[in-house]
Amino acid sequence: MNRIKYILLIFLILGCKNSSNKNSLQDNKSWNCTSIDNEKVCIPLDWKLLHQSKFLFFSYLNNSDTNTFFTVLKYNKAVSGLNVHDYLKTYYSALIKDTVESFTGFTTKELIMENRNSYYSEFYTRLNKKPYITYSMVFENDNNLYEFTLKSDSAHFMNYKATFSTVLFNYQHNNKSIFSSKDKIKAVKIIDISKL
Repeated sequence: MNRIKYILLIFLILGCKNSSNKNSLQDNKSWNCTSIDNEKVCIPLDWKLLHQSKFLFFSYLNNSDTNTFFTVLKYNKAVSGLNVHDYLKTYYSALIKDTVESFTGFTTKELIMENRNSYYSEFYTRLNKKPYITYSMVFENDNNLYEFTLKSDSAHFMNYKATFSTVLFNYQHNNKSIFSSKDKIKAVKIIDISKL
């Protein structure tokens, strides 16, 4: 449990460090900030933004592997009928039924904060004998359910983990950051999404 808290602390420290640079990130020439409806997402300039209608936001990463990407999904809870547990349960079910990639495992942690609970997951898969890690942060905000996902090959996951944190802590809804350095984690729970 101490190791988990340590890993989450590092994740949040990276994010908190980067959240203080929110305004400079928009002016930073190595980042591209895009507004979609009431949302603003900033990604590294060398990622490949793809305009499409399936996700709120989709970008390939800065490599030639089309199996690596970053997405933002947003669901109106009243319209979709989704809640966090149902969403995670459906996500897990889709992974174990996937016939293209082999699902090899996961970890999911509920981050209990003062103003919200968020669910941070790492999903492990293989495609053509190549291992991948998918980072996922699922949370609710203003009657919406969000999922931020970044999928990278296992060899480069640490580089992308820091970038994922930067993107997450600079994301804005209605000109306000969803996460900030003021967010304190009160508790961390291990969640077995296979039993939801």
